[in-house]
Amino acid sequence: MSALSIVIVTRDRREELTELLSDLARLPFSADDEFAVVDNGSRDGTPERVRDRFPHVRLISRGKNCGAPAARNAGAAATRGDLLVFRRD
Repeated sequence: MSALSIVIVTRDRREELTELLSDLARLPFSADDEFAVVDNGSRDGTPERVRDRFPHVRLISRGKNCGAPAARNAGAAATRGDLLVFRRD
């Protein structure tokens, strides 16, 4: 079976991202599947929330907003799945 990597790009959407990650945590994923959140310069505490509540999620914090394409590329480079899915929160 192929491993799945889900990359979520976000910026200043802490509550929406929390809801999304909570929903995803209830779904049956394989142990080889992975989640990566690319924070594109949030100032609302998004990275801290991800670190505190979702330790299984790979967090990539960008110090500033570099745009969605650069954030997607950073997420793709940091994951290893056979299948790659992007979600913009």
